[in-house]
Amino acid sequence: MATAKDIARATGLSLSAVTQVLGERGHLFRPETRDRVLQAARELGYRPNSAARAVRRGRFGMVGLLSRALDAGSIVPGEVLYILQRELRERDCRLVAEQVSSSDLVSGEGVPRLARVLSVDGVFISIAHSISEQLVDFMSRSQLPAIWLNARIASDCVFPDDFGSLRDATERLLRLGHRRIALIMSRRAGAPEDHYSLADREAGYAAAMSAAGLAPQIEVLPVGDAEAFRALLAGEGRPTAILTDDGADTSGVLLHAVQAGLRVPDDLSIVALDRSELRIGGFQVDTCVLPFNKMALHAVPMLFERITGVVSSHPPRPLPYSYVAGTTCAAPGGQ
Repeated sequence: MATAKDIARATGLSLSAVTQVLGERGHLFRPETRDRVLQAARELGYRPNSAARAVRRGRFGMVGLLSRALDAGSIVPGEVLYILQRELRERDCRLVAEQVSSSDLVSGEGVPRLARVLSVDGVFISIAHSISEQLVDFMSRSQLPAIWLNARIASDCVFPDDFGSLRDATERLLRLGHRRIALIMSRRAGAPEDHYSLADREAGYAAAMSAAGLAPQIEVLPVGDAEAFRALLAGEGRPTAILTDDGADTSGVLLHAVQAGLRVPDDLSIVALDRSELRIGGFQVDTCVLPFNKMALHAVPMLFERITGVVSSHPPRPLPYSYVAGTTCAAPGGQ
């Protein structure tokens, strides 16, 4: 494999000059000198010595992504992964992923391996639920800078503001004149029920309803339970507005509303919580969009501030949902 010495011989430049051009001081040289060195490097098949570069910089140029193995709830969405990688590339850094068993996460064994074997400068932790106190304590005592994704803990975390966003969405319906507003919380077989977002969504909705002097109506329905949907939409006391926290729930509400002869949005308003805007049938659903992309954009500079020592830790950073207006929300009775 070609070395900097080979390039120096081929170009007639000093080893010091070649090393600087190939390193972080290339901008100090004339463009023709840089082009000469880089052309020779390409022709000779030169590859930089990443280990030596890490020693010079005092950093590895690698960031880890730690998640729990075989856990769908901890999988990072593709668009979030893309943004993390893009933002890291702009900082001359790369992302390496590591999945760890639940037992190793509880004991903290997976973290030392990530730092020791993979040689990372910091780590993003994506564990959606069942976060052990042992792991949180281990990370707070370790020397490895970390930012938690989609988790609400005491510090160094970035997550969707489920409480505030559900409160705001409910208040939006209240301002339109709705008084019978229901929140549907989906339950999938085998899905975790200890993620902070579930309790925060219920609490944010309930806070808005209570402030308006109204009783909250929280319906926990299995996904696809047609009978439960029909019962919810039947009778004079049925809700005039519904908040759904799952795309499947939104489809079910729309389907059974139409079958019951209800007009959307005149007879029934629907606001969905989802990862992206929803279009179902002929409806552009009013949607509270989860801020996962924003989460990635915030997480990278937060981690680098810790890596570079700008801050020793960050306070929790909640991010509001984005409200996308559609065609499924209006004043009750078509007013």
